This record gives sequence, C-alpha cells and structure tokens, in this order.
Amino acid sequence: MRCQGQKMRLSQGQEPWLKEAAEQDRRLLATRLHSAWVQRQAWELQRLRELIWRQRAVQIHQLLRSKQAELRQVQGTLQQQRGNAVREARDLQRQLAKELVRGAGSSSRASAELQDVLSKLRWESHGEQAARILRLEDQLLQQRRLFLKYILERFEG
Repeated sequence: MRCQGQKMRLSQGQEPWLKEAAEQDRRLLATRLHSAWVQRQAWELQRLRELIWRQRAVQIHQLLRSKQAELRQVQGTLQQQRGNAVREARDLQRQLAKELVRGAGSSSRASAELQDVLSKLRWESHGEQAARILRLEDQLLQQRRLFLKYILERFEG
C-alpha cells in the first residue's frame, strides 16, 4: 500500500510539470504547423507569380507576333502602292515625252503638262499609309521593350 501511496504522491507532484510539458509540446506543434502553413502559402504565392509572369510573357509574345504580321502586311500594301505609283509615273513620263516629241502646241502647254505630270508623280512621304507603318513600328518597339522588361524582371527577381 505504501508503494501505491508514493506513486500517487509522485503523480500528484509531477502533474504540474507534466501539464507544462504537454502545453509546451502543444505550442511547439502549433508553431511548427503555422510555420509549415506560412511556407506553403509563400510557395503557392511564388508559383502563382511565376504563372502570371509566364502568361504575360505569352500574351506579349503573341501581341508582338500579331503586330509584326500587321506591320508586314501594311508594308506589303505600301510596297504595292509604291510599285503602282512608279509604274503610273513611268507611263505619265512616256506620255509626256510623246507629247513633247509630237510638238505640243506651245511651250506653256508643255510646261503645264509637265507640271501636271510632276504633281501626279509626287506622293506624300508622310501620307496615311506611311503614318500607319510608323505607328505600328513604334507599337512594336514598345511591345518589345515591355517584353524585355518582363524577362529582365523575371531573371533579376
């Protein structure tokens, strides 16, 4: 009986110590769980940031490709228009030369015809098509800069 009484006294004497140890274990476990949760949240946030960055890069790359295609198309159209204008100018020059060879009625008439031909030969270097091409080139350059900025940010951070 005496052993049982000592065990009871030891258990009663150790009870506050055991409660404190259990509380410390509980706090340690809570801290570890919280730390693991914070780490997981940080990892998820980083993963989402990388996903967003990749999506932005893809969008910018697609935009660059579409702007380049649009620029090529406009340049092709402009090149065709220039070719047509050059052919028309050559035809007008031939017509003028024929008129001059035939001996147009007076030099003032020939001069007027020459002025007419020259006015038809001129095309504006900053016309609507040229302005559109310049605008597209600027947009393309801006998109390239933005794309490079995102790439550099990704590798720096």
